[in-house]
Formats: sequence, C-alpha cells, structure tokens
Amino acid sequence: MASIALSPPKRVKATSQLVNIWPAVLLFYSFLIPPEVAVYFGSLRMGAYRLALLIVLPYIIYSFVKLRIRLHWLDFLLIVVAIWMPAALSYHHDVTFGLEAGGRQSYDMVIAYFLGRTCIDSFDKLRSLMLYILPGLFVVGALLFLESIAGQLLVRPFFQQLFGTSGEVGSELRSGSRLGLLRAYSVFIHPIHAGIFLSSFIVFYFLLFKIKQWRISGALVGILGFFSLSSAGILGIGFQLIFISYDWLQKQIRDLSWGLAMGAVGVFFFLIHLFSQNGIVTVIYNYLTLNPATGRFRTLIWQYAGDVALQNPWLGIGQNDYARPSWMGTPSIDAHYLFMAVRYGMPSALLYLLIAISIIMILGSRMASSRTNRSRDGFLALAICISVTLILMFTVTFWGAMLSWFNFLLGAALALTTWPQNLSDGNRKAMPQ
Repeated sequence: MASIALSPPKRVKATSQLVNIWPAVLLFYSFLIPPEVAVYFGSLRMGAYRLALLIVLPYIIYSFVKLRIRLHWLDFLLIVVAIWMPAALSYHHDVTFGLEAGGRQSYDMVIAYFLGRTCIDSFDKLRSLMLYILPGLFVVGALLFLESIAGQLLVRPFFQQLFGTSGEVGSELRSGSRLGLLRAYSVFIHPIHAGIFLSSFIVFYFLLFKIKQWRISGALVGILGFFSLSSAGILGIGFQLIFISYDWLQKQIRDLSWGLAMGAVGVFFFLIHLFSQNGIVTVIYNYLTLNPATGRFRTLIWQYAGDVALQNPWLGIGQNDYARPSWMGTPSIDAHYLFMAVRYGMPSALLYLLIAISIIMILGSRMASSRTNRSRDGFLALAICISVTLILMFTVTFWGAMLSWFNFLLGAALALTTWPQNLSDGNRKAMPQ
C-alpha cells in the first residue's frame, strides 16, 4: 500500500522555524531591554544587545566555516568601514582609545550585519521572525503610548533607579511635550529611535502577509511609534504608508511602475533643491518637522559640521569638538552620514552610504525579476524599509541598538537577494501568510 505523506502540524513547523532563526529572535528582543541594563568588563560597557551579539557570534563563525554563505563585495566594503573608524580615532587620539571607542561601533555594525547575512536566507524565515517579534513590538509600543498619554516617563526612570545611569549617550532623559503629549521613550535610548524603529515594521506586515490580522497588527505597531512625538518617526509612518498605497495603485494600473515613481520623486526633489533658497535639507527641516526651531538648528549643523568635514576629508576630526558659534551649544550632529564624515572622515561615510544604496538597487533588480508575487513583495518590503530609514538617517544619528538593527536589515536583505530560491519558489508555507 502506498504511504501517505502527512504535513506536520503548524506548531511543529513554527518550532522548527524558531530553531532556525533563534539568533535573530534573541538579538531582536535584546533591542527591547532598556540601556540601563548592562554589565562591565573593565571600562567596556556591554548592554543587553551587545551581550546578545556576543552570544550569536559562534553561530556566525560556524556558518562561515560551513560555507553557508558566499562573501559579496559589499561585505568587504562594510569590513573596510569597520576598520576605518577605529583607525581614524587612533590617529586623532591614541590606539587604546581608538580601538575601544571606534571598535564599539564596528562591533555593533559588523556582527549584526553578518547575523542577517547568515540567519535570514529565505522569506519564510523573515516572516517567522516578524511573527515571533510581534509580541515584543506590541509591549514596547503600548509602553510608549502609556507614557505619552500619562505625561510621565515610566520605564527608563524605573530602570535607572534599579541599575543607575551609565553616563553614556542617552542616559539623560529629556521629556518634552509636543501636540499636548509627552515625547515618550519606552525602552529606547531616545524618542527619535523609538519612532523610527516602530514605524519601520509597517511595510513588513503589509507586504509579507496576506491575512488581515497580521496587516492590522503591523499598522498598529507602526502607529504606536507616533507617540514618540518625533518628526522622523512620524515621517517614517507617512513615507511607508505612501509607498504601500502606491504599490496597491500600481497593481491596479499597469502603466505605473516603481521606476516611474522614483524618477518623479527625484525630479521633484531636484526642483525643490534648485529653486528653494537654501536647498532641499532646509526645506525638509522647516516644513516636515514638528518643531521648526529644531529644523533651523539642524540646518546650521549641516552648515558648520559640513565645512569641518570638507576641511578634514580623510580621517575627520575624531571625537574633538567641531568649529561652530558658541551659542549653538551642544556638539551633537543630527545626521548619521554627516556625523561619520566629521568623526571618521568622508571615505567611511560614503562607503557606508554606498552599501545601503547598492543593496536597495539589488533589491529593486530582484523584485523586477521575481517570478512570484510572494518573493516580489518580500524584496519590495525590504527596499521600502531600508530606503525610508536611509532618508531618515539624514535627520538623525544612529547608535547602540538602533545602529545594530539597521545593519541586521542590510545583511538580511543582501542574503535574501543571493539565494535563487527567493526568485522562483513561492509556494512553500511554513508560517501563516
């Protein structure tokens, strides 16, 4: 008698997928632990996400030993950036300081990136990851909402009472109000990071899943990011909804294409930059931020920090203060690539920008050649998320867990574009769709 193959129960499939992606799930949940929770090895501070990166490092090494991935030229560019940063700081200060201060960012970037490269190699795994992290997203989003409505920070002050403050960037809590609501932190190091992080998931749940409950869940998580009262977070929500709406419209009208849309957006921004008084950056800060005064201040940062970057193009100025009027006060630079150019030199900033743009272009190419809607929508979701985040990085500097999350996305996106099965296999269903 012929045997009958039975599909394993959904619970077995879900457990199997968790076994495959546990390093990514572990890293994600470490992002949701407040920065006050940390251990010290001498002067080296290890927050929860850095400990998680250390735990998953053997998994990455094992994957390389087993030749589970082929190195891509973009991998080598990231390694160059990771070496350049501590080298630049060593030049300006001393080798010990350079390796420690610059090495921290290299560590946060490289391990997270290569975890994405080795752990997420199929859209089944990406969908599984989104399902396993959804409860965590709801919890931190709900805490953000409660703090904003209550008008009082709840999470970070509690953990500071338990663990104290480290003196690191983000330890000083500044709870201002906008639109009659408190700028909430929840578990994040800054309200801006909270808004960008939560809003980045909208597109994944809309495009990776067909079941309405997952789409609604993703939209709700993203909307909770509004309560950071961050202009960047709100812009992230708006951009993602616009891209999702255009994708729906494109499917209704065949003459529309993403190439046409990107061309139109490019021409639009070029005309604004050409005919506005001070360029596109000033227009964005003055008209697309909740606080125009903050926008004008960031315009000045671009002016003065940009001059310093041009005057010190190769290795930047390290952690030295950049020249600016004394009344500007804070030395912070609210633009990630500008920050990298000033601190480490323009080559590191431009190479890091090139990596992200190149991955977006590869995603677009794979999307165009996909044979199934399932893989096409997966490539599009990653392209939208990385593109929106890239735009927002011109208005904010990433560090800590947020920097690791972005690099994990870059690595996962590149991994997904290098597996032929993601161009042709759209019929396997390991998790709910």
